Amino acid sequence: MRRIFNKLSGREQGLLLLLIWSGLLYWGITALSQGIEKYQLYDRHADAIRGHNQTLVERVKIEERIRERLESHDNSFSRGKLENIADKVAKSIDRGARYAGTKPRNLGELFSQHTVEITFRNAQWDNLKEYVRRIKEFSPGMFLSEVEISPKYRSSSDGPYLQDYTAVFHVSSLELKVKKF
Repeated sequence: MRRIFNKLSGREQGLLLLLIWSGLLYWGITALSQGIEKYQLYDRHADAIRGHNQTLVERVKIEERIRERLESHDNSFSRGKLENIADKVAKSIDRGARYAGTKPRNLGELFSQHTVEITFRNAQWDNLKEYVRRIKEFSPGMFLSEVEISPKYRSSSDGPYLQDYTAVFHVSSLELKVKKF
């Protein structure tokens, strides 16, 4: 190679060196630009991966917060618990109060509603007000969905007078069906 190069004239040697150096320079610039492109592509993908990982971490935290919130706001009562509490409160106020039954009702995928009928016969107005007040203490987990009150009058020589009331309370609760998110 050296012999061939030395046989060339000075001008040809210069042109050959210029051609070789320009080829090497072109190759170097091309390799450098491709390297920069690949690094930028890698950097974009790394940013996307970091973003997705951050989203996954945040999703777990968000799901935990939602689960905690659902559990903290889950003041719902199961059917049996609703029956027991409504009946015990009624019997503590008036021994004549009777539990009539439970009606379940589906409210979609998340909740179901349970309704208990409690009947008061020959009850005084203050007893009915006390029952309402005590049921409201369990709010928002337990609520009165319907109340039917019928007054009973007794007749006398002075005219009819109010003797007592018959009342039917429909005590309801929403129960969270799915406890996991």
